[in-house]
Amino acid sequence: MYNKKKMFCPSPFPFLLAAAASLAACDATPPSARPESAPAGETTSAEPPPISGVFQGVLPCADCEGIRTTLTLSGDGAFVLESSYLKNGEQPAPTQTGTWKRTGTVIELFPSRTDPATASDRLCFDMTDAGTLTPFDISCAPITTFSTPPVLKRTP
Repeated sequence: MYNKKKMFCPSPFPFLLAAAASLAACDATPPSARPESAPAGETTSAEPPPISGVFQGVLPCADCEGIRTTLTLSGDGAFVLESSYLKNGEQPAPTQTGTWKRTGTVIELFPSRTDPATASDRLCFDMTDAGTLTPFDISCAPITTFSTPPVLKRTP
């Protein structure tokens, strides 16, 4: 027998995008509207923080305890996203691969389109510092409905 929920959402991308859309606030400020100047007494660095590395965390899930996520960003612009749904133990989701790009503090993931059943549109994160990625909604805007935003943390 097939698990209807697993067939409906074999990849974490559509699920994360749907969850982000349902949680996003209407008045979210897009990243481009954020001030880029440093607070008084601080200077901005000409070099952005390094991006490549492995980030891990548990992201929100509408019908489970969360989605354990490992995101590997390679220096050559490739990514690997491994996820497991935390429901009745761990239920692995198909691994996603593709390319990523950075615009300011926004990291956009573009899954490979080789398997239409598991690939979806872009997924966005904000690199709040060199060790933290915060997921954005489907329009690449901050999700403001969490009192403490979910994050992926860089692993050593």
